[in-house]
Amino acid sequence: EGDRRFAAKTARFSAAVRASGLDQALYEGLLEALGYGGNAPPLLALARLLPWQRLRERAAQGDAAGAPFRMEALLLGSGGLLPSQRGHRGPVEPYVERLERTFAAAALPALAPAVWKLWGVRPANFPARRVAAAAALLSALGAPSALLSALNATTANEAIAPLLSARAAGYWLRHHDLCAGPSRVPPAYIGRSRAIEILINAVLPAACASGDPALEAAARALFAKLPRPAVYGVTRYLEEALASDGVRVPVNARRAHGLLALNRDWCTQGGCGRCPLS
Repeated sequence: EGDRRFAAKTARFSAAVRASGLDQALYEGLLEALGYGGNAPPLLALARLLPWQRLRERAAQGDAAGAPFRMEALLLGSGGLLPSQRGHRGPVEPYVERLERTFAAAALPALAPAVWKLWGVRPANFPARRVAAAAALLSALGAPSALLSALNATTANEAIAPLLSARAAGYWLRHHDLCAGPSRVPPAYIGRSRAIEILINAVLPAACASGDPALEAAARALFAKLPRPAVYGVTRYLEEALASDGVRVPVNARRAHGLLALNRDWCTQGGCGRCPLS
């Protein structure tokens, strides 16, 4: 079931690679995978509104040292997450004012602020901070396709290391949003569980969809040995049902996604008695 779910993701990436190329497909997959608590769809919409090629070209217009800041400003503004776009009337810090000016000069379209879920979201997962994380990671990588270097890793820790290296600096060390005051947030933009999710949901299926047999083989081998990202609440009862004499079935990333597939396709559809486990 985990392999079937992975095959469906690969088919989706195959269509994206054919339509817009590997870098754009990985860029869309990365932003979507950074979404949490209902913000995956608007992050995907942002990646399509501001494609990677346009973002890269616009961010490069100026001194090289300022490119990461310009990339962040363009992504936040295109996402409709700047204070002026959200009707914020309070004071903002000088860093935020610079973001506003940079995006205004770019004259790019923006998403409606209403597409974002802002309530009930932990500070570390707030949309603006997730977008800042994407900007920092993309600036460090140079191109989304650099994520494929994870396939050369010999261990799971080595594979996720580049994702874990994206750390907040300056304003984002003590803020989770552009319209809020200082807050306590972790210095790392991306945690271990989210890094594994990014590999499983974006990097590995994109590698399988690349058309390169060597990349596909490496991706499938890494998928088979990755640990589970986290314990999913929606599948906890399935793990309990599969336990024998109190001993649970060992669950890695592959089986964790199999549990998610079973829950989605059978458990939530009244499939008891008809599913592969019955």
